[in-house]
Amino acid sequence: MILPYKRKILPIHFENILSGNKTFELRKEDREQFEPYHFIHLYEWSEEKFTGRILVCSILAVHREIEGIEKGFAILSIRLDRAYTENENEGVSI
Repeated sequence: MILPYKRKILPIHFENILSGNKTFELRKEDREQFEPYHFIHLYEWSEEKFTGRILVCSILAVHREIEGIEKGFAILSIRLDRAYTENENEGVSI
């Protein structure tokens, strides 16, 4: 079983993905390389804490080594699959 990637996201980017206005993410590949057809869970992070809101996105494509993008970063083409709110924030580790 492939575990999803888990990352923090600021409220402005969270809202843009949720509304469908944003279909990509620029992410540093410092933990592992992102792969197409995997999932990324984006946890809204505001004021130094998790809000409990989560986006589940499919990674459709991964773009690396693009001119103007620093080495070690990737642009992820994403599709929003699900948005939900966790009742309990405690124990969320990212």
